[in-house]
Amino acid sequence: MSWVYPQVLTQDHFWDIKGRLRTHGPYGEIETLFAFNPGAYLGPIGGPMPLIRRVGLPALYVNWKDEDWDEQSITQTRVMSAVAGQSEWGEALIARFRQAYADLERDLKPASITHKLRVLGVDSSSSNRAYLRVGVGYDPFKPRAGLRDAREGYYPLTKVTDAERILATDPDLIIQWGERPQDFMNDPRWRGLKAVQERRVYRPPVWWPNPEAILFNPLKVRWLAEVAYPERLKPRVRQLFRDIFMLDFGYQVTDDQIDRELRLEENKNQPGFERFSRDYKTTINRRQNND
Repeated sequence: MSWVYPQVLTQDHFWDIKGRLRTHGPYGEIETLFAFNPGAYLGPIGGPMPLIRRVGLPALYVNWKDEDWDEQSITQTRVMSAVAGQSEWGEALIARFRQAYADLERDLKPASITHKLRVLGVDSSSSNRAYLRVGVGYDPFKPRAGLRDAREGYYPLTKVTDAERILATDPDLIIQWGERPQDFMNDPRWRGLKAVQERRVYRPPVWWPNPEAILFNPLKVRWLAEVAYPERLKPRVRQLFRDIFMLDFGYQVTDDQIDRELRLEENKNQPGFERFSRDYKTTINRRQNND
């Protein structure tokens, strides 16, 4: 959002909150909330929200159930757009959200994939072997991208993470959160993995943890599906990313910005990732002409 609203970063009163959020117990922050004086307080059902209402502040509930990410995104969009007096715009976002998933299902046809690839999210560091996590942030997206969770059948093993447990899962595809794919593949611990031997290790886009789920979650699934099954899908991620910013914010994203968000420099040597480059169509046409 700093691209779209750079002036916000220059207003220190938004960011200078040192000390105001320190708490002493589960509800120790209630008094400090007065200092922000917003029009409304948004939060998940439960937690401090009932107490915030009890002291007379305008608290609005949003759905925050991890097991239903679609409903969570839709509920938050409806609540927030109503607060902004833009309910019709919120419903338009929801319709586009649903349509994006429908478009992907039509293009990918995940039900027709007879051999679904097994994917594992890994967050690790070659320089700090004590830091190792698996299954990071992908559970709601795998089925829509035509993928299986590599932890299936190994859940008891992966509750405690170590190298041997990751080796036991032996995924087809690895999404690496913590370091560059090349660093991960050069780590001797992982050389026996199928994904490493086939070089199918990728860093996710910078925008992956973006909180605007109603805008970006379908794009995350599209990216994952294009990485996994490039032969089934036309490359659309760059254009869809560009469309989001133009349609919703009137902002023209540059090719340099898209390259950085897609981590092209880190992923450029990984199989199939050339489809995300800005000159991919030109390269394909040149190859066809040469043939």
